[in-house]
Amino acid sequence: MFAQDLPQSSAAEWLNVSMGTQGEDAGAARGLLDHIVSLMMDVATGGREIKSVQKEYRDLHQDLTRSLHQLDLQNPIPWDDIYAWRGYWKAHFATYAARRDYVRALADPTYMTLEQLILGSTLEDPHEDKPETWTGINVRLAELSRELQSAQSLDGWQDCGRRAREILVHLSKLMSEQLSQPIGLPEQLKAGDGKAWFEIFLSTYAAGSSHERLRKFYKGTWELAQQTTHSSVDEVEAFASAQAVVLLVRTTERMLERGGASVTADPQFGQSSPLGSTRA
Repeated sequence: MFAQDLPQSSAAEWLNVSMGTQGEDAGAARGLLDHIVSLMMDVATGGREIKSVQKEYRDLHQDLTRSLHQLDLQNPIPWDDIYAWRGYWKAHFATYAARRDYVRALADPTYMTLEQLILGSTLEDPHEDKPETWTGINVRLAELSRELQSAQSLDGWQDCGRRAREILVHLSKLMSEQLSQPIGLPEQLKAGDGKAWFEIFLSTYAAGSSHERLRKFYKGTWELAQQTTHSSVDEVEAFASAQAVVLLVRTTERMLERGGASVTADPQFGQSSPLGSTRA
C-alpha cells in the first residue's frame, strides 16, 4: 500500500512512520559501522590482539551487511575475516597513520550516505526550498555543546565527533549555496558532497601560499572530527574537536562576509554559546 492510497490523516501517519523507521535503521547501521571501524583501527595500531576479536569482528561484519542491505547499501568493508584485514594492512601500509586513514577512506562515503538518511528522516515538504542557515548551524553547535558537557565515556566522546562532523556537513551545504561550482568538473556536485565543497570554498577564499596554514586548519578540523568519531578518544580530544569546529564555523562566517557573500549571522546565538562562540 502506498501513501496516496490512504486517507489524508493516515497517509501522513504512514509517511512519518516510514521515514522515521528509515532514520532509525540508518542510525543503527551507523552504530555498527562505528564499531567495526574502531575495531579495525584498534587491531591495526597495536591495540587488542587479533585472535581475541575474531568472533566479534565476524559478527559485526555480518550484522553490518544485513543492516546496510535493508537500506539498499553495500558494506564498504570488504573483509569478513579480521585476519584478511591484517594481511592487507601488512602488505600495503607501514605506519599506523596510513592504516587509520585507509579505514576512514573506506567508510566515509557510507557514513555520509547514512547521515543524509538520518538527517532526512523527518517529514518535510519535498517541494519546499529550505536552504541551510546560520541559525541552523548555531542550533547544532548548541547541541554539540550539550553533548560534550554530558559525555562521560567513549561512546559519549565519539558522539561528540559525530555531531562535529554533521556540523561540517551542514556547513558545506551552506557553502554550496554561496558558491558556484567550477567549470570542468566531471559531474554536478551535490550539496552533501562536503569535502568537495570545502575544497572549492578554500580555493575561492583562501588561495595562495599565504593561506596555506589556514587551509591546513580546515582539513585538520575535518580529520579530527573523523578521528574523534572512530577512534579510542578521551575527553580532551572530544573537547578539541568541538572547539575546532566552533572556530572553523566562525572563521567561515567571517570569510564569507569579507568576500561579499550575502550572509547574515544569527544576532542572538553567539553570545550564549557554552563553547565560546566569538561572534553573534
